[in-house]
Amino acid sequence: MNIETYFKKSKGSWPKKNVAGVESEWMKLGTIEIPTGSLWAGDPWVANAEDGVVVRVPKGRYMMEAKGMDFKGHRRVSRIRVYREGVKSPTTSKSGKETWTDVGMIGVCDIRALQRAVSEKFVDEYMNDIQEVTDGAIANCVPMEYGGKSFQMAAISSGLGDGSFPVYPLKYRGKTIGMEIEFLACGFKLTDDFRIIG
Repeated sequence: MNIETYFKKSKGSWPKKNVAGVESEWMKLGTIEIPTGSLWAGDPWVANAEDGVVVRVPKGRYMMEAKGMDFKGHRRVSRIRVYREGVKSPTTSKSGKETWTDVGMIGVCDIRALQRAVSEKFVDEYMNDIQEVTDGAIANCVPMEYGGKSFQMAAISSGLGDGSFPVYPLKYRGKTIGMEIEFLACGFKLTDDFRIIG
């Protein structure tokens, strides 16, 4: 199943209380270029290395995949992973860091490529573009260019919205080749009546 079909079947605006979520299989989102090897995840509105997690990886093209979580009809993104194209069955390492977002979506990009392209001159233009990238999408990956320098930015809906999330380096044959971000743990239940804005 692809992610568009999966989320077309989602019902309601929020999971019901005390319903355990059931995770899907991995679903492909597409690919993203990581030209300098600085794979970053964080709030796309606060795109800098200090306010997210950076994982050093080989330069190249990376696969993006997501798992959904079904709460008896209502569905959310439970986790995403980004790993070197061509790698089969990457393994997760122990969580070392957390990333966060205040906009209900996690951004993924090559942070050094972003920093080279988005100088102070282009900050306002970048902010306008990020509004379009994140507006109403479950997942989106677009090329962005400023002053002749380009990069790709992916934005993916983050579980129940805003928050902090563990980041697991992905390994293959002893080398770090990506990352996995967990928004909702396996079997997650909403135990309180609360809402997250985002």
